[in-house]
This record gives sequence, structure tokens and C-alpha cells, in this order.
Amino acid sequence: MPGVTSLSCDLHKFGYAPKGASVVLFADPAMRRRAYFASAAWPGYTIINATVQSSRSAGPLGGAWATLQALGRQGYVELGRSALEATARLREGITAIPGLRVLGEPEASLVAFTGDGIDVFVLADEARARGWFLQPQLSYAGIPANLHITVTGATMSGVEAMLKVIAESAGAARLRGPVVLPDGLVELVAGFDLDALDDAAFAELAASVDVDLRPGAGQPEMATVNAVLDALPASSREAVLVRFLSIVYGS
Repeated sequence: MPGVTSLSCDLHKFGYAPKGASVVLFADPAMRRRAYFASAAWPGYTIINATVQSSRSAGPLGGAWATLQALGRQGYVELGRSALEATARLREGITAIPGLRVLGEPEASLVAFTGDGIDVFVLADEARARGWFLQPQLSYAGIPANLHITVTGATMSGVEAMLKVIAESAGAARLRGPVVLPDGLVELVAGFDLDALDDAAFAELAASVDVDLRPGAGQPEMATVNAVLDALPASSREAVLVRFLSIVYGS
């Protein structure tokens, strides 16, 4: 295609391959060579790698190759057809649930929906309690907070069960009502110098919104956390999430 110089692809998504085999395709060999890494200016062996990641397992690459060979062109055509059918059914089913609204008019295989009178973060917690994870997305650039579903060729077999859970969870979320944050909490979090807090102090801050970060504490409800993050600017959201990961991996 004119003007297209490169194309990236995560094969673990709609390629249905194991994770770790993402690729970048270049239209021009000269540009592709710019992505390679070579180093001869040191006393060790000369290094040449196709990526800056250096050593990486060949297992996911082999798994991706095997998946591509096993499915073939016709297999991917059928999976694509199934994904689009499931997307259409989700659009139709979610639109029919009172208080829910599909964002835009999705023609591919991603569906996002928001709530009118229903807190979608509470809905997500209700769905999780029923064994289903719906990906929350925070508001941004005029787009309201919403729940995001990536539809694949495997979704069609469970789409009716998913719609049933969404409808039940929407009803429960309406009864519970939206998250009400304590006065001043968002301003307090936004004003913190997170770099000055150690992990223990940050864990205490998390406890103020009922998130227990101690090892073995289990999965907390996330509606309040998501509501706080939703009210923060993007830079503060990022800082809070980095500190969260620091505790998770440091435990």
C-alpha cells in the first residue's frame, strides 16, 4: 500500500499463536536493516540480533509457526467469519439491555460499551463475581469510561452466556448504584509525591479504597479503584499503576 512502510502484528491475538512471537514487517529491506542490532566495539564476541531484545526463546516462534501451518488460510477465514458473527450478536444483545450503550458502530471485532445510569466499573465487579472478566477502560479525550471486549473466533460459542451475565450484572449494578468517592480523595492522591512513598506507605494508601495488597489477600473489588483512576489525569494514573506493580512484584 502506498505510504505504508511497516506493519506490526501480535500473533497471539488474531493469529491464535502463543504469546511472545510478535513481528514487524517492513515494505523496504533497507528500512528493515535499520531494525537489526550489531555491536563489534567491545572485547567480547561480535553481537548481531534481529531485535534489540537480544536473547529470546525460540519456543513461541515455533508455536506460532505450527499454529499458522495447522490453521492455514481457510482456518483463519472461518475464525474471522465466526468473530464477525459474534461481534454482530454482541452489538445487538448489548443494545437491547436497558441502560447500556455500544460506543460507535463497530464493524471489526472490538466492542466497547458504556452505561447510562449504570456504573460500568460496578458492572465489571458484578461480572467478575459471576466468573467473567470484562476489561474496564478509563475515560479519555471525551470518550466515557467503558468496558471493552476483544472478540475472537472462539467467542461465538459463549456469546449468549456472556450476554446473560452482562444483563444480570447491569441489573445488579443499577441496584448498587455508582461508586461514591470520599470527599477530597482524588485530590489527595493527585497531590501525593509517590516517589517519596515507600511500598508500605503506598499499601496503606491503597487500603483507604479497600484494596488489600498484602500477599494472599485475594482479588479485591475494583470499582472504587477504577473510579479514582478515572478521575485522575493520565500521568497520575500511570504513576499509581507503576507503584502498584512495584508492590505486586516486590511481595
